[in-house]
Amino acid sequence: MASINPYTGTLGEKGASHLLRRVTFGPTLEEIKQFAVMPPATAMGLIFKNEVEPSVPLFPPTGQPVSEKPLEDVNQFELIDTVRGWWLERMRTGGVSIREKLVFFLHTHFTTKVETVASGPAIYHQNALMRKYTYATYDNFKELSKKICLDNAMLIFLDSRLNTDNRPNENFGREFLELYTIGKGKQVGPDDYTTFTEQDVKAAAKILSGYTNDREYTEIDPDTGIAKGLLIGDGLIADRHNTETKTFSERFGNRSIKPTTVNGAGKTTKEEALEELDQMVDLIFDQEETARFICRKLYRFFVYYEINDEIERDIIGPMAATFTSSGYKLETVLRQLLSSQHFYDMDDATTSNDINGALIKSPLEMTVGLFRFFKMRFPNIGVDAQEVFDIYKGRSDVDGKPDLEGVLRRLVDQGIDFYNPFEVAGYSAYHQAPGYNRNWISANYLAFRYEFIQKFFPNRGEEKASLGIGFDVLSFIRDNVPNADDADVLVSYFVDNLLPEKISDERFDFFKYADFIVAGDEMQWAVSWRQYMAKPTDVDIISEVLPRANGLIREILQSPEFQLF
Repeated sequence: MASINPYTGTLGEKGASHLLRRVTFGPTLEEIKQFAVMPPATAMGLIFKNEVEPSVPLFPPTGQPVSEKPLEDVNQFELIDTVRGWWLERMRTGGVSIREKLVFFLHTHFTTKVETVASGPAIYHQNALMRKYTYATYDNFKELSKKICLDNAMLIFLDSRLNTDNRPNENFGREFLELYTIGKGKQVGPDDYTTFTEQDVKAAAKILSGYTNDREYTEIDPDTGIAKGLLIGDGLIADRHNTETKTFSERFGNRSIKPTTVNGAGKTTKEEALEELDQMVDLIFDQEETARFICRKLYRFFVYYEINDEIERDIIGPMAATFTSSGYKLETVLRQLLSSQHFYDMDDATTSNDINGALIKSPLEMTVGLFRFFKMRFPNIGVDAQEVFDIYKGRSDVDGKPDLEGVLRRLVDQGIDFYNPFEVAGYSAYHQAPGYNRNWISANYLAFRYEFIQKFFPNRGEEKASLGIGFDVLSFIRDNVPNADDADVLVSYFVDNLLPEKISDERFDFFKYADFIVAGDEMQWAVSWRQYMAKPTDVDIISEVLPRANGLIREILQSPEFQLF
């Protein structure tokens, strides 16, 4: 029987590794050891610790904040890449905080495609909005759901800016119900579901009418300080907002929402139009299924994709009750889930349903995890602006700094077009039954994963394909692995840090002997490594130890175990 009851023991290294791999983009061994001596309740205090909100990134060629309307000759997609590089670096440097993983969850939920939006400021402000609602002061998923309706990027992406009183557009109203709040449940008619009907889509579309995006980014939300869209109209009047009575179906108790005043021209005020939006979101969140729908998505993102009757009853039900009673606070419900006996596999003795190492890493998690572990930074605003601009433009001759365009292209090859999902519902791994996270793996995607790793750590005799990474493997080992002349110590360092669970002796020997040590030749490695430590610039010595080190790390990173977390 699955149990949401809290686990009160210490995490141990297995529990700490499991927690940190799920809430970050890859922990270090030091962080795992730090958390291993804690009970979950203490660990929650660290991963949810409030931080200073990051400053707005600057567009390197001009030094202009990406939050502002750009100069006329600025390419929007270069601005967008500035935002994407900035966020990748935030993911890499996030430490033990859940913040970036939670912002990414919100991005997978309130999906936006940069190809459609084509606005750097709009993409930045949406990210800032989601980020704002991961902090304790603003933590209210219901309020975020209201704010997303006025988000500039969302107004563009789902055509809500085209929705007016005399030309209704139902795209956003439909997706707001189906994807973002209550979900569609089971289909019971051509356009009707157990949670909402076509009548509800039409009612929602009327309530959402009359808004447009602000191309100047000067309309600021007084609650968050973040740029938002606006209601069409001069002064106080909402000129293009539908003023009819909006009646919802029996799924929502046949509730009606309408403005209380309409002027002689048949128009209502902007204030009353916004009040209608508040009433609609309140109505949707009054339904028990809304909290359940959000909690299922949280469960699939942080725990496991399969939700059977037992999980629905013992985990999702209590989570939904907590979510509702807390005022829809993500932190509260996630503290409950991430501290539970179920999350740490402490609720039964069955090994066939273990959660640890049961999810497949997304290409983003794998790539950011590699950059995080090997201490390589993505281009960001913390370095010389012209240098960053050159990297964005594809130069790959700056050692130690990746070619961002190359990294983004290879993420696409592996199955994730970062911030540009193929479907309006987002990345298929987070919503598409029955495969869910298994959608990350296909013959092509897996081959491109391995190819990406190959570019970091080539085979003997191969030239490293250029990503501009310039990664110095030997210096990394020298600086991070004491006693690296001992082959077993070196293998242990990488398998303990990079794999989600302890491996068997047979698997250890495989990694040791596959492309690192010739059986029985451990002493040759010891001698070669000591020679390297004495003469770290000697070309002949480097040519001896570098292929061996590359071979060891490559075999680990191309293993089935490394693809899991």
